[in-house]
Amino acid sequence: MTNSVFVQAQQDNTIGVKIISPITGQQVPVGELTISGTSTDNSTTDCTVYA
Repeated sequence: MTNSVFVQAQQDNTIGVKIISPITGQQVPVGELTISGTSTDNSTTDCTVYA
């Protein structure tokens, strides 16, 4: 008797963005704001952020 088990993992296609600057709670002056961060995108899951 032969038992076979097949497992298929689902790929997580969730795209995430983490803002690292300004930091949480930091007060910023009125005017132009520069936001810096990181994202989980790659060459096949391009991520664009609009603010």
